[in-house]
Amino acid sequence: MDTASGAALLPPLDKPSRPSRIAPAELEALKLRDNSTNWSYLAFNWLVIATTLAGALWAEQAILAGGYSGWIIAPVAIVTIVVMGASQHQLGGAIHEGTHYQLFANRTLNEAASDWLAGFPIYTSTHHYRLHHLPHHQFVNDPERDPIFAQAEESGHWLDFPLTHVELVKGLMRLLWVPNLVRYTIARARYSALGLGKNPYGNPDKTGHPTVQALGILFAIVLPAVLIGMLLAELSAAVVMGVFFVIWAAAAVFYATIPEDWFPQGRVAPVLSHRVGAISRISFMA
Repeated sequence: MDTASGAALLPPLDKPSRPSRIAPAELEALKLRDNSTNWSYLAFNWLVIATTLAGALWAEQAILAGGYSGWIIAPVAIVTIVVMGASQHQLGGAIHEGTHYQLFANRTLNEAASDWLAGFPIYTSTHHYRLHHLPHHQFVNDPERDPIFAQAEESGHWLDFPLTHVELVKGLMRLLWVPNLVRYTIARARYSALGLGKNPYGNPDKTGHPTVQALGILFAIVLPAVLIGMLLAELSAAVVMGVFFVIWAAAAVFYATIPEDWFPQGRVAPVLSHRVGAISRISFMA
Protein backbone atom coordinates (compact mmCIF):
# COMPACT_ATOMS: atom_id res chain seq x y z
CA MET A 1 0.00 0.00 0.00
CA ASP A 2 1.04 3.59 -0.63
CA THR A 3 1.38 4.95 2.92
CA ALA A 4 0.58 8.49 1.80
CA SER A 5 -2.65 7.84 -0.08
CA GLY A 6 -3.64 4.35 0.92
CA ALA A 7 -3.80 3.33 -2.75
CA ALA A 8 -2.35 0.05 -3.89
CA LEU A 9 0.78 0.38 -5.96
CA LEU A 10 0.46 -1.21 -9.39
CA PRO A 11 3.31 -3.45 -10.53
CA PRO A 12 5.36 -2.13 -13.44
CA LEU A 13 4.18 -3.24 -16.85
CA ASP A 14 6.31 -5.82 -18.57
CA LYS A 15 7.03 -4.33 -21.97
CA PRO A 16 7.95 -6.87 -24.63
CA SER A 17 11.43 -6.23 -25.86
CA ARG A 18 11.94 -5.88 -29.58
CA PRO A 19 14.95 -4.87 -31.58
CA SER A 20 15.13 -1.23 -32.61
CA ARG A 21 14.27 -0.70 -36.26
CA ILE A 22 16.99 1.90 -36.60
CA ALA A 23 20.25 2.51 -34.79
CA PRO A 24 20.34 5.61 -32.53
CA ALA A 25 23.26 7.08 -34.47
CA GLU A 26 21.40 6.64 -37.75
CA LEU A 27 18.31 8.25 -36.25
CA GLU A 28 20.33 11.27 -35.13
CA ALA A 29 21.77 11.59 -38.63
CA LEU A 30 18.26 11.65 -40.10
CA LYS A 31 17.33 14.52 -37.79
CA LEU A 32 20.06 16.77 -39.13
CA ARG A 33 19.03 19.52 -41.54
CA ASP A 34 20.82 20.16 -44.82
CA ASN A 35 20.31 22.17 -47.98
CA SER A 36 19.71 19.31 -50.40
CA THR A 37 17.58 16.42 -49.11
CA ASN A 38 14.14 17.99 -49.39
CA TRP A 39 14.56 19.16 -52.98
CA SER A 40 13.71 15.66 -54.21
CA TYR A 41 10.52 15.50 -52.14
CA LEU A 42 9.38 18.92 -53.33
CA ALA A 43 10.18 17.99 -56.93
CA PHE A 44 8.22 14.75 -56.69
CA ASN A 45 5.18 16.54 -55.29
CA TRP A 46 5.22 19.05 -58.14
CA LEU A 47 5.73 16.22 -60.63
CA VAL A 48 2.52 14.61 -59.34
CA ILE A 49 0.68 17.93 -59.72
CA ALA A 50 1.96 18.51 -63.27
CA THR A 51 1.31 14.91 -64.35
CA THR A 52 -2.21 14.95 -62.91
CA LEU A 53 -3.08 18.22 -64.63
CA ALA A 54 -1.62 17.11 -67.96
CA GLY A 55 -3.36 13.73 -67.73
CA ALA A 56 -6.72 15.34 -66.96
CA LEU A 57 -6.45 17.74 -69.90
CA TRP A 58 -5.42 14.91 -72.23
CA ALA A 59 -8.32 12.72 -71.05
CA GLU A 60 -10.81 15.55 -71.56
CA GLN A 61 -9.60 16.19 -75.11
CA ALA A 62 -9.63 12.46 -75.94
CA ILE A 63 -13.17 12.02 -74.62
CA LEU A 64 -14.52 15.03 -76.50
CA ALA A 65 -12.64 14.16 -79.70
CA GLY A 66 -14.04 10.63 -79.58
CA GLY A 67 -17.59 11.96 -79.48
CA TYR A 68 -18.31 10.43 -76.09
CA SER A 69 -20.77 11.90 -73.61
CA GLY A 70 -19.43 14.71 -71.49
CA TRP A 71 -20.56 12.81 -68.40
CA ILE A 72 -17.63 10.44 -68.90
CA ILE A 73 -15.40 13.34 -67.86
CA ALA A 74 -16.98 13.28 -64.37
CA PRO A 75 -14.93 10.36 -62.94
CA VAL A 76 -11.77 11.85 -64.46
CA ALA A 77 -12.58 15.15 -62.75
CA ILE A 78 -13.20 13.44 -59.40
CA VAL A 79 -9.89 11.57 -59.51
CA THR A 80 -8.11 14.78 -60.54
CA ILE A 81 -9.67 16.74 -57.67
CA VAL A 82 -8.69 14.08 -55.12
CA VAL A 83 -5.08 13.80 -56.34
CA MET A 84 -4.62 17.56 -56.71
CA GLY A 85 -6.17 18.16 -53.30
CA ALA A 86 -3.87 15.61 -51.68
CA SER A 87 -0.87 17.18 -53.43
CA GLN A 88 -1.86 20.64 -52.23
CA HIS A 89 -2.16 19.21 -48.75
CA GLN A 90 1.42 17.99 -49.12
CA LEU A 91 2.41 21.58 -49.89
CA GLY A 92 0.87 22.44 -46.53
CA GLY A 93 3.19 19.86 -44.97
CA ALA A 94 6.19 21.47 -46.68
CA ILE A 95 5.31 24.95 -45.45
CA HIS A 96 4.84 23.49 -41.97
CA GLU A 97 8.45 22.30 -42.04
CA GLY A 98 9.53 25.68 -43.39
CA THR A 99 7.66 27.38 -40.57
CA HIS A 100 9.76 25.45 -38.07
CA TYR A 101 12.96 26.21 -40.07
CA GLN A 102 13.30 22.49 -40.85
CA LEU A 103 12.92 22.41 -44.64
CA PHE A 104 16.51 23.53 -45.29
CA ALA A 105 19.39 24.41 -42.98
CA ASN A 106 20.03 27.82 -44.53
CA ARG A 107 17.27 30.11 -43.27
CA THR A 108 17.10 32.28 -46.37
CA LEU A 109 16.88 29.21 -48.59
CA ASN A 110 14.37 27.65 -46.20
CA GLU A 111 12.14 30.73 -46.36
CA ALA A 112 12.38 31.27 -50.12
CA ALA A 113 11.78 27.61 -51.02
CA SER A 114 8.95 27.30 -48.52
CA ASP A 115 7.32 30.44 -49.95
CA TRP A 116 7.69 29.80 -53.67
CA LEU A 117 7.22 26.02 -53.72
CA ALA A 118 4.68 25.58 -50.93
CA GLY A 119 3.20 28.75 -49.44
CA PHE A 120 2.46 31.00 -52.41
CA PRO A 121 0.71 28.23 -54.41
CA ILE A 122 -1.83 27.82 -51.59
CA TYR A 123 -2.25 31.58 -51.03
CA THR A 124 -0.17 32.01 -47.91
CA SER A 125 3.42 32.76 -46.94
CA THR A 126 5.79 31.09 -44.53
CA HIS A 127 6.00 34.16 -42.30
CA HIS A 128 2.23 34.62 -42.02
CA TYR A 129 1.70 30.93 -41.39
CA ARG A 130 4.46 31.04 -38.77
CA LEU A 131 2.63 33.81 -36.89
CA HIS A 132 -0.43 31.59 -36.94
CA HIS A 133 1.23 28.27 -36.17
CA LEU A 134 3.94 28.87 -33.56
CA PRO A 135 1.53 30.17 -30.89
CA HIS A 136 -0.54 27.03 -31.49
CA HIS A 137 2.43 25.02 -30.23
CA GLN A 138 3.04 27.36 -27.30
CA PHE A 139 -0.61 27.71 -26.25
CA VAL A 140 -2.17 24.53 -27.63
CA ASN A 141 -5.94 24.28 -26.95
CA ASP A 142 -5.93 27.57 -25.04
CA PRO A 143 -9.28 29.19 -26.02
CA GLU A 144 -7.79 32.67 -25.72
CA ARG A 145 -4.32 32.24 -27.20
CA ASP A 146 -4.34 29.25 -29.56
CA PRO A 147 -5.09 30.67 -33.05
CA ILE A 148 -6.24 27.27 -34.32
CA PHE A 149 -8.82 27.08 -31.53
CA ALA A 150 -10.09 30.57 -32.38
CA GLN A 151 -10.05 29.87 -36.12
CA ALA A 152 -11.99 26.62 -35.69
CA GLU A 153 -14.67 28.40 -33.69
CA GLU A 154 -14.87 31.24 -36.22
CA SER A 155 -15.07 28.88 -39.20
CA GLY A 156 -17.53 26.50 -37.54
CA HIS A 157 -15.49 23.32 -37.94
CA TRP A 158 -14.48 22.75 -34.32
CA LEU A 159 -14.67 19.10 -33.30
CA ASP A 160 -14.66 17.93 -29.68
CA PHE A 161 -12.19 15.10 -29.17
CA PRO A 162 -12.33 12.20 -28.70
CA LEU A 163 -14.88 11.59 -31.45
CA THR A 164 -16.18 8.57 -33.30
CA HIS A 165 -15.64 7.82 -36.97
CA VAL A 166 -19.27 8.77 -37.62
CA GLU A 167 -18.81 12.16 -35.95
CA LEU A 168 -15.67 12.76 -38.00
CA VAL A 169 -17.52 11.99 -41.25
CA LYS A 170 -20.38 14.28 -40.21
CA GLY A 171 -17.89 17.07 -39.54
CA LEU A 172 -16.33 16.65 -42.98
CA MET A 173 -19.74 16.54 -44.65
CA ARG A 174 -20.69 19.82 -42.98
CA LEU A 175 -17.69 21.44 -44.65
CA LEU A 176 -18.88 20.27 -48.06
CA TRP A 177 -22.01 22.41 -47.71
CA VAL A 178 -21.11 25.49 -49.78
CA PRO A 179 -22.01 28.21 -47.19
CA ASN A 180 -19.94 26.36 -44.57
CA LEU A 181 -17.09 25.92 -47.06
CA VAL A 182 -17.08 29.66 -47.82
CA ARG A 183 -17.10 30.44 -44.09
CA TYR A 184 -14.20 28.04 -43.52
CA THR A 185 -12.20 29.46 -46.45
CA ILE A 186 -12.60 33.06 -45.25
CA ALA A 187 -11.55 32.17 -41.71
CA ARG A 188 -8.59 30.15 -42.97
CA ALA A 189 -7.49 33.02 -45.20
CA ARG A 190 -7.74 35.54 -42.37
CA TYR A 191 -5.57 33.48 -40.04
CA SER A 192 -3.10 31.67 -42.31
CA ALA A 193 -2.84 33.86 -45.41
CA LEU A 194 -3.13 37.31 -43.84
CA GLY A 195 -2.01 36.67 -40.25
CA LEU A 196 -5.17 38.27 -38.85
CA GLY A 197 -7.58 37.02 -36.20
CA LYS A 198 -6.94 36.28 -32.54
CA ASN A 199 -3.18 35.82 -32.41
CA PRO A 200 -0.80 36.50 -29.50
CA TYR A 201 2.12 36.73 -31.93
CA GLY A 202 0.54 39.64 -33.77
CA ASN A 203 1.33 43.17 -32.67
CA PRO A 204 -1.95 45.02 -31.97
CA ASP A 205 -0.11 48.35 -31.90
CA LYS A 206 1.36 47.89 -35.38
CA THR A 207 -1.37 46.49 -37.58
CA GLY A 208 -0.12 48.34 -40.65
CA HIS A 209 -1.92 50.46 -43.23
CA PRO A 210 -5.17 48.90 -44.53
CA THR A 211 -4.16 49.67 -48.13
CA VAL A 212 -1.35 47.09 -47.97
CA GLN A 213 -3.60 44.11 -47.36
CA ALA A 214 -6.44 45.49 -49.48
CA LEU A 215 -4.14 45.73 -52.49
CA GLY A 216 -2.95 42.16 -51.98
CA ILE A 217 -6.53 40.87 -51.81
CA LEU A 218 -7.53 42.82 -54.93
CA PHE A 219 -4.50 41.48 -56.80
CA ALA A 220 -5.18 37.87 -55.79
CA ILE A 221 -8.97 37.77 -56.21
CA VAL A 222 -10.39 40.72 -58.15
CA LEU A 223 -7.71 41.15 -60.81
CA PRO A 224 -7.95 37.57 -62.16
CA ALA A 225 -11.72 37.99 -62.52
CA VAL A 226 -11.22 41.25 -64.43
CA LEU A 227 -8.66 39.68 -66.76
CA ILE A 228 -10.91 36.69 -67.44
CA GLY A 229 -13.70 39.13 -68.25
CA MET A 230 -11.44 40.91 -70.71
CA LEU A 231 -10.64 37.61 -72.44
CA LEU A 232 -14.32 36.68 -72.59
CA ALA A 233 -14.94 40.08 -74.16
CA GLU A 234 -12.55 38.90 -76.90
CA LEU A 235 -9.86 41.47 -76.21
CA SER A 236 -6.51 40.37 -77.58
CA ALA A 237 -4.13 38.43 -75.35
CA ALA A 238 -1.53 41.17 -75.85
CA VAL A 239 -3.89 43.80 -74.43
CA VAL A 240 -4.80 41.61 -71.45
CA MET A 241 -1.14 40.84 -70.69
CA GLY A 242 -0.24 44.51 -71.08
CA VAL A 243 -2.90 45.56 -68.58
CA PHE A 244 -1.77 42.86 -66.19
CA PHE A 245 1.90 43.88 -66.41
CA VAL A 246 1.10 47.54 -65.77
CA ILE A 247 -0.98 46.67 -62.69
CA TRP A 248 1.69 44.28 -61.40
CA ALA A 249 4.43 46.91 -61.89
CA ALA A 250 2.36 49.55 -60.10
CA ALA A 251 1.73 47.19 -57.16
CA ALA A 252 5.43 46.25 -56.98
CA VAL A 253 6.48 49.92 -56.96
CA PHE A 254 3.91 50.61 -54.24
CA TYR A 255 5.23 47.82 -52.00
CA ALA A 256 8.83 48.82 -52.71
CA THR A 257 8.40 52.46 -51.70
CA ILE A 258 5.91 52.58 -48.81
CA PRO A 259 7.24 53.04 -45.24
CA GLU A 260 8.10 49.85 -43.37
CA ASP A 261 5.52 50.56 -40.67
CA TRP A 262 2.76 50.30 -43.28
CA PHE A 263 3.28 46.52 -43.19
CA PRO A 264 1.62 44.65 -40.29
CA GLN A 265 4.24 43.79 -37.68
CA GLY A 266 4.41 40.63 -35.60
CA ARG A 267 6.32 39.54 -32.53
CA VAL A 268 8.43 37.23 -34.71
CA ALA A 269 10.75 39.02 -37.13
CA PRO A 270 10.47 37.83 -40.74
CA VAL A 271 13.44 36.03 -42.29
CA LEU A 272 12.83 37.95 -45.51
CA SER A 273 11.58 41.51 -45.14
CA HIS A 274 7.88 42.31 -45.34
CA ARG A 275 8.68 44.30 -48.48
CA VAL A 276 10.37 41.34 -50.18
CA GLY A 277 7.56 39.05 -49.08
CA ALA A 278 4.81 41.26 -50.52
CA ILE A 279 6.55 41.76 -53.87
CA SER A 280 7.35 38.05 -54.07
CA ARG A 281 3.73 37.05 -53.50
CA ILE A 282 2.33 39.24 -56.28
CA SER A 283 5.21 38.20 -58.56
CA PHE A 284 4.35 34.54 -58.02
CA MET A 285 0.74 35.23 -58.96
CA ALA A 286 1.96 37.04 -62.07
